[in-house]
Amino acid sequence: ARWRRIRARRTPDQRRRQTTAWAAGALALLVASLPVADRVGAPVRVEGEVQRLLVSPIDGFIGTVHARPGDPVHAGQVIAELAREDLELERDRWTATLAQHENAYRSALVRGERAQYAASLARAEEAQADLARVEAQIERTRLVAPFAGVLLRGDLSQALGAPVRRGDALLTVAPAGRHRVIAEIDEKDIERLRPGTSGTVVLSALPDRAFEVSVQRLSPSATSREGRTFYEVEANPESEPPALRAGLQGQVRFDGGRSPLVIALGRRLLDWLRLQLWSVGAWLS
Repeated sequence: ARWRRIRARRTPDQRRRQTTAWAAGALALLVASLPVADRVGAPVRVEGEVQRLLVSPIDGFIGTVHARPGDPVHAGQVIAELAREDLELERDRWTATLAQHENAYRSALVRGERAQYAASLARAEEAQADLARVEAQIERTRLVAPFAGVLLRGDLSQALGAPVRRGDALLTVAPAGRHRVIAEIDEKDIERLRPGTSGTVVLSALPDRAFEVSVQRLSPSATSREGRTFYEVEANPESEPPALRAGLQGQVRFDGGRSPLVIALGRRLLDWLRLQLWSVGAWLS
């Protein structure tokens, strides 16, 4: 009865405003519950599908450079060479030593001096082994492209004469026309991706050429950098734009399924609230 008296005292304008408010609330609730595409966005970079590092095989110095980053290379092409003057001098020394011991054991053989012959022959074999070792080192001073592709990194033309140590990474070669996309997925979104998940990539240098990718594998461990914790996800392009090159960067949006609009827009806030409620519950228990 009291509620009816309150309603009776309301003016028509008040009743219209109340009806409008209820309708607006119902419409907002309906819109918030509509299922929409729930995307997972992340920064990406383009890399060669296969990247081969060429390392320094010996301690030495940068000698001759035949290609720079961006240049095409063919299989077996010499890209750079280490200085080998010292090795060539050593080769000449062992060549002379080998000839000396060979002459010695031949003379001993002619004279019938078996002991001298055996000693000279052993020294000659030792010199031959050292000569072969030096020649192998000289051959290894050439850094050769393992396959046809593009030189990605390693502008050694700016480091002529610089010392290098055995195992130093000097050059990076990748096959031409074959690339992969590496996405840095936030740790809060990684559970929403699976191998086969499709996505769309737009690169900063090619904003008008979006292309489709498909997730191939997910890194099992996280990486922390610049205050972010993320997982690297490898995806392969369905079809590569002609201008696609290693080193380009951009953004990707992976298909995360469909969720109510309020969930899609407020997922991070809901995750934070869940974590806080769980923390409070653990503290109270």
